[in-house]
Amino acid sequence: MSQARDRNNRAAILARGGGRRKCRRSPMASLERADSEGGDGGGGGSGDVGTTSATDLNDLKQRARDGSADAQVELARHYFAQAEEGEEELHSTEGVGWLLRAAAQGHALAVRLLRRCQREGRGLTEENRERVRELAQESAFERSVRRASLLLYWRLNPQRKARVAPSELLENVPSINAHEAASRTPLPKLLRQQSEVVTRLLNSNDSRSLSEADFLQLTGGYARGLPPAGRATMAATSTALSDGNRGGGRSAPYGMTLRDKLLRYPLGALLDAKEQALEAASRAGLHWLQAALPTQQLNALLVFLVVSRLTLDFFALAVPLAVFALAFATMVVCTLKVFQSGRAWDDFRTWTELLRRFEPALSIEEAESEFGWTHLEPYLHFILAVFFVIFSLPLTDRSWLPTSELALISAFFSTSIFLSLRQRCGPFTTRTFLTQVAASAIEGLTLLPGEDLVSRALCMLGTCVHSVSLGGVVHLHLGLPTLLYAHLIYLLYCKARERRYRGIYCYLVPYLVCFLWWELAVVLLWDSTALGLFRASIGYFLFVFALPVLAVGAAVGLAVQSVRWFLTLGLTKVGATALLAAMPLAGWLAWRHRAAPVQLLRSLGRSSLVKLALVWLTATAVFCWLYVFRSEGLKVYNSTLTWSQYGSLCGPRAWRETNMARVQMLCGHLQGHRVTWSGRFKYVRVTEVDNTAETSVDMLPTFLGDWLRCVYGERYPACNSTSSTTGNNNGNNSDSNLGVITTQELCQLKSLTRHDCHMKVPDCRVGDAEVLPGCGKFDRYKFEITVGMPIPPKDGATASNSNNNNQTNLAEEDPTKDVVLRASGEFRAALLPLKQGSVIEFSTVLEGRLGSKWPAFELRALRCLSCIRRLEPAATSARQEKVERDWRAALRSALRFAFDFFCSPVLSAA
Repeated sequence: MSQARDRNNRAAILARGGGRRKCRRSPMASLERADSEGGDGGGGGSGDVGTTSATDLNDLKQRARDGSADAQVELARHYFAQAEEGEEELHSTEGVGWLLRAAAQGHALAVRLLRRCQREGRGLTEENRERVRELAQESAFERSVRRASLLLYWRLNPQRKARVAPSELLENVPSINAHEAASRTPLPKLLRQQSEVVTRLLNSNDSRSLSEADFLQLTGGYARGLPPAGRATMAATSTALSDGNRGGGRSAPYGMTLRDKLLRYPLGALLDAKEQALEAASRAGLHWLQAALPTQQLNALLVFLVVSRLTLDFFALAVPLAVFALAFATMVVCTLKVFQSGRAWDDFRTWTELLRRFEPALSIEEAESEFGWTHLEPYLHFILAVFFVIFSLPLTDRSWLPTSELALISAFFSTSIFLSLRQRCGPFTTRTFLTQVAASAIEGLTLLPGEDLVSRALCMLGTCVHSVSLGGVVHLHLGLPTLLYAHLIYLLYCKARERRYRGIYCYLVPYLVCFLWWELAVVLLWDSTALGLFRASIGYFLFVFALPVLAVGAAVGLAVQSVRWFLTLGLTKVGATALLAAMPLAGWLAWRHRAAPVQLLRSLGRSSLVKLALVWLTATAVFCWLYVFRSEGLKVYNSTLTWSQYGSLCGPRAWRETNMARVQMLCGHLQGHRVTWSGRFKYVRVTEVDNTAETSVDMLPTFLGDWLRCVYGERYPACNSTSSTTGNNNGNNSDSNLGVITTQELCQLKSLTRHDCHMKVPDCRVGDAEVLPGCGKFDRYKFEITVGMPIPPKDGATASNSNNNNQTNLAEEDPTKDVVLRASGEFRAALLPLKQGSVIEFSTVLEGRLGSKWPAFELRALRCLSCIRRLEPAATSARQEKVERDWRAALRSALRFAFDFFCSPVLSAA
């Protein structure tokens, strides 16, 4: 085929009019200079090929056709010499063709000659231009891999067939170690591992036959850190290499049944089960992560619907918990992927050692560097997830976190990664990890109880000897833990210097995962208790070794709880809730599975769930960050602005002097001032009632709605003579029960309603009054309070009187200067008992329509000044404040915690 292609190329060039003659520098001179540079991988021939006899030329062509790279280079130089005499294009094309064959075998001189031809444009055609560019750009490492792979292919294909079946190559795998097997019995473990790696590499190919180019592409990609994708991937194929060869035990032969493996090779079977469980956990972790994320449009709509009905307090509790849980799960999944990449590292080192047997010039460090770059993704995802965990941990309510269990999980992963790295990095990992553990242990000595001499001496080991303030923001601590961490940094520096700072990330990045897991375990241990650690240890032990007993216990507990739910009608509520929740879920599943299963699996294969989790975490963090600064804004706390000053600047007097629009623009400068004023309460009204549960029930059929209304709500009380009498008595004592919706009031409404049950009972506890069952379940109220403000002091008043926030001169009021206050449901208990004319003190933030009539502000705090405690509930006379979280302080605490996590005990934030 190659001869026919050469004849066709020659005929095509002659048909275009023969060769071209150009006045260029002598090609032979260029080639001689290139030859004088020398090269590796086969010399470059010698002698004047221009005087080669016909017999020698035929012998040279025969050796070139047989695959000799040196002969191919010599033949190419012969054609370049012929190009000087005539038909330059024809002979140059022939010479480039032979150089391509030699360069494909990794011949260094052929690559240099191709680069020269590429620069000068000699012998390039549309057919070979791309191939010339590809081979000319290969590095020395890629050429070494190509030569070694080619020698390996010829060892597997001794007949030099153009295409050979993978099964035939598999039959020749034992020939790789034929020479060593004849001299050494049994075969060393490394040689057996190399044979198994080649076997799995050949099994990963899906085609029926392999050519030389296919094999070079397969092995070259793997040497660059790209495992072949096929029906048996190198990183997830059989566990033959992961049993006895790695663990020191004997491996079970292929095809043996599980029972025989357990009886004859128990250690190998246990290691097989461990590898399979690890891979299954990694894959299952991705699926669990996908289940926790809303990946479809309907899920997003449901999430937004739920979010719109939640309160700020719930967000402050749930968002940090959700971010921490999702980020921690991402850390676990990424760690499992790191374990898989660790096994891939072992396979890759075995593969490079095999290639080095055929090509001693192959650089192992460069190969590991290439492989490390292509497998950094799970490490980067892990580090990003760590940042989310560290920033969310100080914002999370620790009472909702199983810190003891999480601490043991973190310590387990840190120890596991250390053990896997110790086989790869040797003493370096042991010294660094022991140094880190010692520093943490010595720092923890400060928590030892006791006042005896020994306890004090141990505590002194972990305490800081001296602290130096660096700019008032950071403190530098000097002590034994600091010295140990300095020694840890020195060990990392020595490891980097040992490898001449090349490919050091292959060792430092995996150790960084171990370091972060251990630091997280130490942080979680500070919040753990001895009882919690004991519970977690026993729980994990039982989970592993007593799972059947736990399953039976869980079943019994579930049965007992089901009986209790049934006795308290809780089971009915749970069943109804599950049925209602299953309706949109069933619709979503039906909509999702409209596509074919193949398309569904294909879409799942294309999605990166870890990336999706990190995107959701980033979006949540950015949203919360923007909300913090939006909610805080530019506020002036404890402003001295009085109503007199506000009235003179933004009240009716200012309107009469100019106009309202100009006053509003001027008063816009007061935005964000927090003020405390006094006024006379006029009235309060409900502006909004939110009862999502009742709205949903009203949409259902009557019979189903009435049943659910009684399941989730309360029945109207029955009226009798005693209730009526009590109701009249309560009506006479309205001052003590003002704001309480009593049983007697509800019983009078029963005859006017259409239902036997209701879902509208508010939270009606005020003082020591009776509270109905189910109060505050579903109704959420918003109020609007109108407060009459006093007339500002007349001209001539002293400045000291104008700066008094709590004004006492309330004798006169101006109705044009009433203030409207918007209050949330948390002020319900303080607002309902108020009567018209009560003097109240309130705090608010000046926002919105400043300078207009009846400005509306949000109520931040409320206190009744004229309430008599013996007549009115005590709750009304006390100051009630709106729950406002200090977001900036929480953010500063999170940043301080993150800084201490990464820099302690050397540095700490002030």
